[in-house]
Amino acid sequence: MSKYIPYHEPSIRCAEELTRGASSDAEKYRIITEFVTKSFRYDYIRAVTIPKKNGLPDLERTWEKKRGICLDIAAMTTGMLRAVGLHAFMCWGKADKKNHAWVEARIGGEWRRYDFNGKAKTYKAERVF
Repeated sequence: MSKYIPYHEPSIRCAEELTRGASSDAEKYRIITEFVTKSFRYDYIRAVTIPKKNGLPDLERTWEKKRGICLDIAAMTTGMLRAVGLHAFMCWGKADKKNHAWVEARIGGEWRRYDFNGKAKTYKAERVF
């Protein structure tokens, strides 16, 4: 883990519990991404108040309030996927020419993108964590 993908005990424990009976990496990926999509909302207030440079994910706040910005959700999801043994990265860059964060995971030999907002048409990763 790193400062961008911090270890967050509640989300790690949740990922392990959710996927306990999963029979494949693809099923683990589906279970976790569906859980995140259904359980969390975009935080429009944090989106305008987070520092534009060097903003870090706030997983405690995200978990407690069940909302966050793309950076928070991507970091949390990456940690959850890694906790159950999946090869996942958080990407930071541009999506439709705007700053954005999303997840890339290697499942069954191919890369899958999980974008909490899911509306971008173009992606260009500048950093990968």
